[in-house]
Amino acid sequence: MVFRLAESLATIGLAGALFGCTVSINSDEDTDTDTDAGSADSAETTNDSRTSGNDTASSNPTTNDPTTGNTSQADTSTGELDPATDGGGHDDCEFSEDFEGLADGDPWPSPWEVEGGVAVADVQGGEGRLQATIQGYSLARMGVHLDCEELDASVTFRFSDGNTQGAGLYGRTNGGYLRETDPPGEGYAAFSELFRNPGAIGAWREVAGEEQLIQGSEDVPLQANVDYRMRLRVTQIDAANSLVQGKIWRLEDSEPTEWTVERMDNTASLQGVGGGIALDAWSSDPVDGGAGADLFFDDLVVTRAR
Repeated sequence: MVFRLAESLATIGLAGALFGCTVSINSDEDTDTDTDAGSADSAETTNDSRTSGNDTASSNPTTNDPTTGNTSQADTSTGELDPATDGGGHDDCEFSEDFEGLADGDPWPSPWEVEGGVAVADVQGGEGRLQATIQGYSLARMGVHLDCEELDASVTFRFSDGNTQGAGLYGRTNGGYLRETDPPGEGYAAFSELFRNPGAIGAWREVAGEEQLIQGSEDVPLQANVDYRMRLRVTQIDAANSLVQGKIWRLEDSEPTEWTVERMDNTASLQGVGGGIALDAWSSDPVDGGAGADLFFDDLVVTRAR
């Protein structure tokens, strides 16, 4: 699909061999919520679980986040990295994907890889379609290996169901998936939630395979069958702290000036590291056919934050 939003970000073309990526995962999800206390400041997190409005918290694993609150602790006047503290060394950040020139039913093109939880990952109507396998923690993830530390990424997406879905854009990923891989998954994400009422966007981290909401989410009006643009920026503020910023807006509208969610995080294993990117499709309940609802992605652009 032709990129439909004016972007100031640099993009590059993508070419590669296609590969099959329809999988089914039946392993039981480890729902233990113990977190490595030495890796993060627990005072910066909030209890949260990904459930629909009709589900109870016990139907999905909860995060080990002991406090609540939506107040950002960051000085977010610019969000820019001070060159004096820029560690550098992780510049493999240039990537784009528009799913152009692919036939309906084709798999996501190389270098995309199935990282976990995927029932279907194919191309439909010039967009990437992703369905989650319904299991204990129903999250589908497709990833690309990069070595990007200072990340600025944006993607267009569309929910197809108004009650069960969430969409995530990850950076600094290690290529892992929850606790089902060795090593377990790690990274930072902006995550939009339509399974809540009202809808919301939050800054998340994955630590030792456990996804954790950082300091609560911010309410935003979201609907099914509407194209949205979501943006994630991750910057290293100093040796011990990163700033995670996210925003979302209707594709037909101009990008908002302000970030919707801004959170500081000091998780030790996520500081000063490069990593890849990933797209996540969350489903709290099965729909027709037994898998999660279709989530469509398009026009992903990744560059180094400046």
